[in-house]
Amino acid sequence: MPYKLVKQVGRVKEYVVPLTKNQEDRAMNLHEKSVIFDLHMHSWILPDNMNELAEWHRDRRAQETVGYEGIKKGGVTAFIEGLGGLRHSWTYNDVVESIGFRLCNMDHNYDKVIRGLRADDVRQAKKEGKFVIFIGVENAEQIGYDVDKIDVLYGLGVRSMGLSYNRRNPVTDGRTERTDSGLSNLGYEVIARMNDLGMIIDVAHSGEKTTFDVTEASKDPVIISHTGARKLYLTKRLATDEELQAVAEKGGLVGVHTGPNILSNKKRQGVEDVVNHIDYCVNLIGVDHVSVGSDNYFGDKVMNLKYEMTFDKGMKSYLDVNALYTEGIENPSEWPNITRELVKRGYSDQEIQKIIGGNALRIVEKIVG
Repeated sequence: MPYKLVKQVGRVKEYVVPLTKNQEDRAMNLHEKSVIFDLHMHSWILPDNMNELAEWHRDRRAQETVGYEGIKKGGVTAFIEGLGGLRHSWTYNDVVESIGFRLCNMDHNYDKVIRGLRADDVRQAKKEGKFVIFIGVENAEQIGYDVDKIDVLYGLGVRSMGLSYNRRNPVTDGRTERTDSGLSNLGYEVIARMNDLGMIIDVAHSGEKTTFDVTEASKDPVIISHTGARKLYLTKRLATDEELQAVAEKGGLVGVHTGPNILSNKKRQGVEDVVNHIDYCVNLIGVDHVSVGSDNYFGDKVMNLKYEMTFDKGMKSYLDVNALYTEGIENPSEWPNITRELVKRGYSDQEIQKIIGGNALRIVEKIVG
């Protein structure tokens, strides 16, 4: 590989949420024994030299590297990996190729990782000291008008799919469109097919009306895999109270984002900002419907997002680049700080275990099997 990749641990000064000794012991015991299931995370490792970023983005094989060291250090048991996303220029074959590269990498590291196809894979990984990657596709745009392509994706191991990524596509409207018409006729076919297959429906980057259309049309629960509360930070990227409530009433799940400048526009942002959004969602819709969807990965997120904004203009409508990173959860290796902060806030052991993984495992079991 032509790139020197960024350090998975310690790229920036590490931060540990300050706790008393009893709190720290309790937090680390909980973190170690619990299933840590991130509803939306990436295992990418960005290049150390960000002048190589554009080339790295064009190199799908490079993108399918996995940060095994950092993920292991973070104690993550399982996560749904979003492939595709804002790359609207990708064809269906590009998505299939990306999946193939990722599975090739995983299959050559079977001592560390398991393909996620069902809930029992998570339990097996926890028992064996491995972690699970569930393959997700972030954007249904690449299926075009051919619903049968969803079956092919399922056969390739895809267990979750986002309906759109910020902009309009044949299935539905995106999060940053000026008008929002919700699901198309094709979109209703897509929902029915995903329900029949047992594939998780994700509306994280879809329009507000889409959330309401999908929660009404789907026979299964729905997720907003990586978001936050718009009441705490007013941007279109985050979910309204009405969306959060609609997803909860359907039995679904909301994952709270951890990335810089998504949940706040402060100059200094940290893990406490993440848990502020968790607190808000728990108070609004109940602890059974809240989880973490970190959208995290390894490397300079600000530089990466600035690059991505050059070909996704919609991102500019919700992203003020003020903080350089989220202190305490800069990358997946710092995942234990979320558990620490929940302990610090006074959540019970049972509540914490639901938020850090139990709820996500329950949703996978219910929908995927």
